[in-house]
Formats: sequence, structure tokens, C-alpha cells
Amino acid sequence: MRFEVFDGTRSVASVALDAAGEVTLVLHDPAERDYLLGHFGGASGDGEEREVTLRGDWTPLAFEIACLALGRERGFAVVPRTSGRMAEE
Repeated sequence: MRFEVFDGTRSVASVALDAAGEVTLVLHDPAERDYLLGHFGGASGDGEEREVTLRGDWTPLAFEIACLALGRERGFAVVPRTSGRMAEE
């Protein structure tokens, strides 16, 4: 399960859930790093990694709810993707 997160036409992040329940977050906008890491339960800070893997206890339903909440909380467009590689910028 994977979602692309946009602020207007600008990609903010790609978010994917793997079979083990881990979330992989690929950040395209460093300004949103702390918010997105906090939203998905990761640590915030000055890390430079563009790709971050977070805790492994997400269910598909909880992951989908968390992704869709980004639209309500921040006004992001959250687009489900069914296949293909995670977007890179």
C-alpha cells in the first residue's frame, strides 16, 4: 500500500507500508520533515536522510487512516498508488 503526498503540484513525500507493518517515508520537502516524521510516529530532528523506515506495527487500516488524515490536518492532496516505484525528486 502506497500514497503520494502533494502540496498543490509539488510532491512532499511518498509513503509506503510493507508486509511487516513498517512504514517507509521518502521525503521530497525538507521543510515538512519534522511534521511527517511526527505524524507517522518517528523521531524528529536534524537528520539528513531522505528515506526513513519507521516502526513495524502498522496495520493497513491504521496506515490508510494516517495517510488520509494528512489531507485534513495540512491540506495535502493524498493520492493512492497501486504499483510502481516510490517517487524520487
